[in-house]
Amino acid sequence: MRDYLLVTAKAEEKFVPALKKALQEMFGANPQDSPDYARIVNNRHFHRLSKVLEENKSGEIVIGGQRDEKDLYIAPTVIAGVDREDKLMEDEIFGPFLPVIRVADVDDAIEFINSKDDPLALYIFSNNKKFVNKVVDSTRSGAVSVNETLMHVTEGALPFGGIGPSGMGSYHGKKSFDAFTHERSTMIKNMNPALEAALAVRYAPYNNTNLKLARVFMESVPWFKKSFFLKYFKWIALALVLGVGYKRIA
Repeated sequence: MRDYLLVTAKAEEKFVPALKKALQEMFGANPQDSPDYARIVNNRHFHRLSKVLEENKSGEIVIGGQRDEKDLYIAPTVIAGVDREDKLMEDEIFGPFLPVIRVADVDDAIEFINSKDDPLALYIFSNNKKFVNKVVDSTRSGAVSVNETLMHVTEGALPFGGIGPSGMGSYHGKKSFDAFTHERSTMIKNMNPALEAALAVRYAPYNNTNLKLARVFMESVPWFKKSFFLKYFKWIALALVLGVGYKRIA
């Protein structure tokens, strides 16, 4: 799972200046002086991030790149033109780096996304519904946000979680309850003689007749694929058997 941006070359020309402007509006001309800009958690992660940046073989730093080890400061850094298999794309970054990868079109972007592990979240920026639907329908991810980032995590009614390498299961609201709740299957059968007779096909000795009956009662075809008669055949047959059984008992 990684943090990266997929963009066409044409869109990149507009994106980089717009992002630079947005960063300056939020953190000022020098983010290091901003009380709102965080620091790297410790020296170990500072050196890890510095190594990743230094060992990256492709791309160009178009925003940021400044570092101050004493202050554990790394500026918001955007690296444009990153090769798809470069160091920045190997692991989760957990730092203020944004690799920008150029794609030819939406199909190229979808192909690239699907070539990697399923992400925890997929962010799509577009007002074109066909474009958005195509990306959503053609990819897998733990969550999707359109024209927004991270805010889906704050919505308690939306399950939050990953898929595959990005995580299994989800929580929030009832999903949190379900995640920590075990559904215990419980079957209680009475000792009705007619019912016992109907279920006797499960006992040896076996022959073609009771095997066929057993297959009917243990049908594995999904419920939604059965015809009405097949959906309820076992219950119809059981009702008939029980009905006959009760008459005989009476």
